Amino acid sequence: MPNVGKMTTLVIFAMAAVVAAGTLWYQHRVSYKVLEIWGSDAAALILQSPEAETLEFDSSAGLEAAAVFHRRGVTETRGLNHIRRALVQDSTYDWDAAPPQKPVLWQAAIRFLDGAKEAQMLLCFDHCRIALKGSPHVMTLQPVACAELKALVQEH
Repeated sequence: MPNVGKMTTLVIFAMAAVVAAGTLWYQHRVSYKVLEIWGSDAAALILQSPEAETLEFDSSAGLEAAAVFHRRGVTETRGLNHIRRALVQDSTYDWDAAPPQKPVLWQAAIRFLDGAKEAQMLLCFDHCRIALKGSPHVMTLQPVACAELKALVQEH
């Protein structure tokens, strides 16, 4: 009978390994394109940073520091974890959308902070555009995702 316990333990460990491998494969499949665009460092900050804040810009001033007219900490905001996960999932973006023809006028941002490390996601709600600050890639958000991000930024 003692061998039954050992066999059961081995079967449980084997099943756990299969589930873990399946989870890793699934996460890779749902985030493959986004990770290519944003990079793994930015994605890790988006998902795990201890601090998050929203910024609203004075669109007439550009993106200098003086252009931020409203800053709000959102680390404890209800639903932020869902937004974090959505930002690193391929289904959040319209991959068939044409790239912008003109420079995008950024209206807001979400900053994910961990000490000196930062990932700042620039947002244009008028055209549902998003970009990682410092990256040349401008992506188009699905309308539902755009609306959720706008609600997060404009919630007071």
